[in-house]
Amino acid sequence: MVGKASHLFVTALCAVLAAAGTIDKRIIGAENATENEFPSIVSIQNAGSHLCGGSLLDNTTVLTAAHCTHSDKPRGTRRYSVRAGTLISSIRISQRTPAFGSSTRTNNIQDPQTGGVVAAVASITIHPAYTRRRGKAGSYLVNDVAIIKLLTPIGESEKIRFATLPPDGWTPAANSTAIAAGWGVQNVGQKVAATTLAKVLIPIRPVQDCAAFSETEGTICAGATGKDTALGDSGGPLIDPNTGHLIGVTLTGIPSLFRGVYAKTSSYIPFINENLGWTEQSTQSPKPLGQQVEEHCGRCGNDKAACLEAAARCKAEVKPDAVVPLHLECIDRLQACNGSKIESCMAYAKECQYRHEFPLRDLGQLVECIELADKEVRDLDEFENEVFGGVSGKDA
Repeated sequence: MVGKASHLFVTALCAVLAAAGTIDKRIIGAENATENEFPSIVSIQNAGSHLCGGSLLDNTTVLTAAHCTHSDKPRGTRRYSVRAGTLISSIRISQRTPAFGSSTRTNNIQDPQTGGVVAAVASITIHPAYTRRRGKAGSYLVNDVAIIKLLTPIGESEKIRFATLPPDGWTPAANSTAIAAGWGVQNVGQKVAATTLAKVLIPIRPVQDCAAFSETEGTICAGATGKDTALGDSGGPLIDPNTGHLIGVTLTGIPSLFRGVYAKTSSYIPFINENLGWTEQSTQSPKPLGQQVEEHCGRCGNDKAACLEAAARCKAEVKPDAVVPLHLECIDRLQACNGSKIESCMAYAKECQYRHEFPLRDLGQLVECIELADKEVRDLDEFENEVFGGVSGKDA
C-alpha cells in the first residue's frame, strides 16, 4: 500500500513538472522595457515566483491565459498573488533538490527589491468554453482566457494604469505591427526566465499561418524570424502601438517557426465585461498578518509556543509582502518538520503543500505526506546502492 501511494505521489509530481514546462512561454529577440512603458502589465506569481503575465483591467480585475492557473484541474487561489507597477520579477532557476532523489524542479530565488504593489487572489474564473482540441500539428487550447479577481484593490498611480480594450470584434490587419511584453526567456533553448520586463515589436500575420496550432476564430497570429514570445510570457499583453489597446493575450510560442498565438481580446469583450468590477471577496478587508498568525498558532490542540517560534523563523524565510497564506504554510512546514533533518524535510513539505494544497493547520496530512516522500527517496537510494554497488563490486 505504501509503495503504491509513493509511486502515485512521484507520478503526480512528474505531471506537475510537465505541466509547468508547457505554460512557461517567453520573448525571443527582445529588448528591455522602460519605466512606465507598460503600466498595466502584472506578474502573476505562485508562491512568490513569477508564473505568467497578465493585464490589469480595473482595480480588482486581471486578464490572463487560462492555462496559467488551470492545468489538469483547477487549483486553489491561496498561493497566487499579483504584482503590479514594477519592471522586475522573481528569478527562477531549475536545479536538483534533495527531495525525490533525481527529480528536478524549479527553485525560487527572490530579489527583495522587486518593488511594486502585491495583491492576493480572491478568485479565478476560466472561460466557460475553455477546452482542448486536436489540430494538424497536435492538440491546442481553445478559449484560453481567464479573469483573476484580487482580494485587495490595486489602484492607478504613477506606475500603474488600467489597460484599454479595442472595440468588440475588432481585428488587427495582417502586416501591421504589435508589441508583446513579458518576463520569459530571451533566447531559443534558454531555460531561465529574465528578471527584467522585456518587449518586442512583431508583425501581425494572416491567422491561417497559425491554423495548424490554434483556432482561427478568436486568435491572432504574430511573429517573425528571431522575434516571438516563448518561456514565461503566457498571459501577458499584446499591444497595438498606435492606440495602446490591449489587443491580445499571449498563449503560446512556436519557436521553430518564430510565430506565436494570442487570444484576440475583442472576441472576449462579453466575457470580460461580465467579470469587471468589485466582488464580495474584494470588498472584504483582510486581517493583518500578525492577527492571522496569532489565530493560526492559538488554535485548539496546537503547541502555540512552538508555532510562534516557527512564525519568527519564517520572517526570514518569506518575503514581507508575500500573501498571508505563504507565511502560514511556512509555519506549518516548520512545525511538521520539528525534530527532523530540517533541510530535506522542508523540501518534502514544500512539495507536499504545492501538489496537494492541504488545508492550513492540517499538520497530520502534511506529516504523513513528508514521511511517504522520505521513504520513497530512501527506497530509491537502497535500490541504487544494491544495483550500482553490486556492479562495481563484481568489476573489482
